Amino acid sequence: MVNVSPVDIVHVISAMEVSRPEILRATKAFRALQGCGQVLREQGMPSTKCYYDLSYEVPEIDEFWSHSWHGEARRKILLLLLLKNGPAAILMGTLGALAMMILQVTGVVPGLYRKPPLLGDGSSYEFAPYSLLVGIGLCTLTILLWRPQQAVFLDQICIHQHDGTLKMEGILNIGAIMKKSRSLLVLWDQTYVERLWCIFEMAAFLKGHESEEVDIVVRPTFLAPWTCYIFASWCVFGSFDLLVPYVSMIPVMIKFILIVPASCFLTGMFCRYYRAIQRMQGYAERAEQWSRGELPDWDVAVSGPASKAEAEELKPFFDWLGSFLSSRNISSVVDVSSGHWPSGWQRGVRWSGQDYTGVDITPKMIEDNRAFFKDKDPQQYGLRSAAFEVGDMLKELPKADLLITKDTIIHIPNWAILKFLETNVNVCPPRYKEILFIHDRPPHWKFRWGGVPLVRHIVRNWDCPGFSDFHEIDLRVAPYHLDVVNLFEFNSSTRAVQVADSGCGHFDLAAGRLRSGDYYWASIVGIIGLSWWLAAGPTLFILPAMVTGGLLRTGNLLSWRDIGITVCGSSLLVMVSVVVVAYQYVCVQLFPSPLAGALCFGVTMLIFSLCVWYPRSVQPPGSDEETTDSEDSTFET
Repeated sequence: MVNVSPVDIVHVISAMEVSRPEILRATKAFRALQGCGQVLREQGMPSTKCYYDLSYEVPEIDEFWSHSWHGEARRKILLLLLLKNGPAAILMGTLGALAMMILQVTGVVPGLYRKPPLLGDGSSYEFAPYSLLVGIGLCTLTILLWRPQQAVFLDQICIHQHDGTLKMEGILNIGAIMKKSRSLLVLWDQTYVERLWCIFEMAAFLKGHESEEVDIVVRPTFLAPWTCYIFASWCVFGSFDLLVPYVSMIPVMIKFILIVPASCFLTGMFCRYYRAIQRMQGYAERAEQWSRGELPDWDVAVSGPASKAEAEELKPFFDWLGSFLSSRNISSVVDVSSGHWPSGWQRGVRWSGQDYTGVDITPKMIEDNRAFFKDKDPQQYGLRSAAFEVGDMLKELPKADLLITKDTIIHIPNWAILKFLETNVNVCPPRYKEILFIHDRPPHWKFRWGGVPLVRHIVRNWDCPGFSDFHEIDLRVAPYHLDVVNLFEFNSSTRAVQVADSGCGHFDLAAGRLRSGDYYWASIVGIIGLSWWLAAGPTLFILPAMVTGGLLRTGNLLSWRDIGITVCGSSLLVMVSVVVVAYQYVCVQLFPSPLAGALCFGVTMLIFSLCVWYPRSVQPPGSDEETTDSEDSTFET
């Protein structure tokens, strides 16, 4: 066995050079996404399958995928499919739709019916939804089956997960791996900035490329379901124009009804996205204050948003804990991984004369906690005394009536949890009268047939890769088998690639006119279709983002404010959509020449789109309006 000192480890990481060439590995992008993203869906679950064989040695990596294992896997997988397969899907869908349009015009495939169109001179045409159906089908199949060949780094594949030695070597070489990566793709969600390892990856990439222009692409994961919703909406919109065999305002009204949930969903997602950006800025601000030795503003919890004493969702827990302390006659408390008292949850509890001891492994936390109580009487918080000490929860802790661990064991691997239980819980004689484990617990799934439960519950305690990661815990089942009782439950969770092939339906509308030799109205339909596809449609759906970003640049994190912004952005999208449709009608129907009106509509929409999209640098809300080139950080959406 080789002993490696901490100095050697620090040197290996800071040197940012691979320990040996074989450790620098990548995998093809399609390998990481095969099986509908099976690797990402496991989310740290123990697997008998080793994915390391899917990786291979490379001189450099095309793209490093940085993401939080705490984030929702389905959104990440869907976003990666859209990013990697989306361009090919658009091309294949468009080519397929064009091919079917040509077959319709030449009469190779028959039309299914004739109808008087909304755009025309009153003549009837023969239509069929071939382009729409083929375009949608090819687009969907390409999204799912395309095999992108880009060499990417995904930790679950490129770092050995079963061989402890290789795994440690891969982790120690992560700085070198970041340096050898040409670009960094950040799959952003609200948990990203709360994961220490994610921040380390971004910092290491910036450090490794400080002498060159960095290529960092940030993509919020909520864009994936939103894009799919827009895609489905456009498909429905196109089908209305083709399948309703008469002139009617009903399809138009249904379109506007479908826009409402899309706009609400989009604006709400952008609200949460910008709020996450604001939290990240707050974390960076406090880190900078700490580095300067200044006392931070404790309005936001240093130990994380769920640790804040003023957190609305924690108040039921505070009330319950206060009653528990009184009813059980608890006179002394040990709070392991106590975190940051000045901004922490403990200030919200109604303590009832306990001797409190806070234990944390971080010396800075203990220093701040002691400084907080230096000029304060513990009795003003309901405590008889308050003491703090640096300590490791895997070692023996001080004795007391009650041991509390809140949101701690969900962030450490199973072996560490078992060590903690062995050292402080499963001991004889007992060190504590009561032990409270406060953390997220996985759901108990109940399967029923005709009202009869077939399976009482199914729970699995998945392991997490390391410290600062996340996994839900149920101590009653393997590998812990602890005799515990669930005393109280509370909810603590407040916690573009545009693939929409909307042009396919317009191919069918144009084909029906071309089949009849009406080239004039076919060109009008083509111009309007391109205007909606490439200009009006994408621009309309970015309006909620603009409204949200502007309204959230100032102001506190208030739920009612977010609701108002969501309503405002949604209403704006619906109203502007009505205006654009009315403007299209005015241009085509009231101009002396419908073709000139269609051209006017297309040019106007193009100018409107360019004003919105180019050049547009989306700054996080709350950032300074004026930034220098060296300080500017653009979040691409």
